[in-house]
Amino acid sequence: MYKNSKYTVLFPLLLAAGVVLGLLLGQYMGRNSTTSEIKGMLRQMALPTNKLTYTLSLIENQYVDSVAMDSLAEHVIPLLVKELDPHSVYIPASEMQEINEPLEGEFDGIGVVFNMATDTVIVLNVIPQGPSDKAGIKAGDRIIEINDTLVAGQKLPQRDVVKKLRGPRGTTVHLGLGRQGITDLVGVDVVRDKIPIKSVESAFCIADGIGYIKLGQFARTTFDEMQASLDTLRAQGATKLIFDLRGNSGGYLDQAIMVANEFLHKDQLIVYTEDRQHKQLREYADGTGAAQDMDVVVLIDEGSASSSEILAGALQRRIGIAAHHGALLHAYGPFDPETLYDRRRRKLRRGHLEPV
Repeated sequence: MYKNSKYTVLFPLLLAAGVVLGLLLGQYMGRNSTTSEIKGMLRQMALPTNKLTYTLSLIENQYVDSVAMDSLAEHVIPLLVKELDPHSVYIPASEMQEINEPLEGEFDGIGVVFNMATDTVIVLNVIPQGPSDKAGIKAGDRIIEINDTLVAGQKLPQRDVVKKLRGPRGTTVHLGLGRQGITDLVGVDVVRDKIPIKSVESAFCIADGIGYIKLGQFARTTFDEMQASLDTLRAQGATKLIFDLRGNSGGYLDQAIMVANEFLHKDQLIVYTEDRQHKQLREYADGTGAAQDMDVVVLIDEGSASSSEILAGALQRRIGIAAHHGALLHAYGPFDPETLYDRRRRKLRRGHLEPV
């Protein structure tokens, strides 16, 4: 019978122990080496490439106290954007809805236009069949209290008054009104509702065959409003148009393009954009516009900007330019813009009004 010596038994055990120890040592040393290399590579990859990113990273990871980075960014970003150009601006998410609201064609409110003369909210206009009209509010009423809080004489910013009056449709706001001939406040409860915002502020025939349209902004509904106004004026016999863009600071570009298409002939250039690589995107008239045969005068001033400038520039390619009384009139057609301007005998003035 085969007998194992002690060396025969110990040698495999020692060999196995050595192999295991070697594997463990190799794995430990290799893991440390590999881990160090990987960590070093990640650190290099994550190292910020500019001072701003590096500074924010240091503040977030190594500053002695925890910092709300979102709040810090809200303070820093406006300063950065301000250094670009006068037309670039940072809009916080909290303000985006408020800024876009006038361009969406509607908002939730009480349906009045007011002005804050001498620190008093005076109702200038009440939208027919709107919430305030149904509640009995009249033009000339002074809003003294909002939800039993005094607002008259409190030197409140107009924005704060607007916020108090606007709100989700279906909610109620209580107003204390000062009304001529009545000593005590008139209490009125107004149920807020959807309030339409019109781009076309006025449209009528100013003389035989001559229409007039005042466009206040380029909102989501501008093109539809323009089409309806042009149809009405043409039905009244208008073949020429005074197109008033004074004080129109712009809005949605697509609306300006569609309005321009109504007047331009097929394949006439409306506008083109060019990026930093000099790649251009061009928009041309498609020849389907219903007002291609109309002669047009466009009124612009220093308050006409953005989409207004694009529209005026697109229409300018038809014919001529003339200046009168400090306002620039672009005349597109065979008639004399100065004669048309003199026949109006009036100017539309824009005050600091607020729809709510």
